[in-house]
Amino acid sequence: MNSLIQALLVALLLLPVGAAAQDDAGPFAQGSVRLSLIAGFAEVNGESLFIGGAGLGYYLIDGLEVGAEGEYWFASDPSISKFSPNVRYVLYFVPVLKPYVGALYRHTFVGGSHDDLDSLGGRAGAFWVSEGGSFFGGGVLYETAVRGCKRDCTQVLPELILSFSF
Repeated sequence: MNSLIQALLVALLLLPVGAAAQDDAGPFAQGSVRLSLIAGFAEVNGESLFIGGAGLGYYLIDGLEVGAEGEYWFASDPSISKFSPNVRYVLYFVPVLKPYVGALYRHTFVGGSHDDLDSLGGRAGAFWVSEGGSFFGGGVLYETAVRGCKRDCTQVLPELILSFSF
């Protein structure tokens, strides 16, 4: 998976970029709204699961977003759903690839008699902005459980992001 992320980042560097000025915040401008779609797969106890969800964000000032994501793990027993408020800062003035850093809190709702989980995390990566206002990104998410986990519940995961701004 690491080589996939590296290949995507190299490919993004080679794509043509619009002639927007470096100081133009584009989709990261104050007042912009972000909509993201979440899709993925996970394997839990030998069972393959589809993960789907959505995210919404609002830029308080150029580059600074507050938002939240929700996801549901389909066909999981027990049921699993997650809610993640977050904050992210995008270095919108950097040409071509726009680096970002962020922090999040995540509450994982686990069905049945299982305990819910709470975790804190951080993320870092970069976005490539298309001329139409959508943006694609890749990065790394670090997350560690702070409540409800009975073993080592720290994980580092790749993240791929497709977002639309309006």
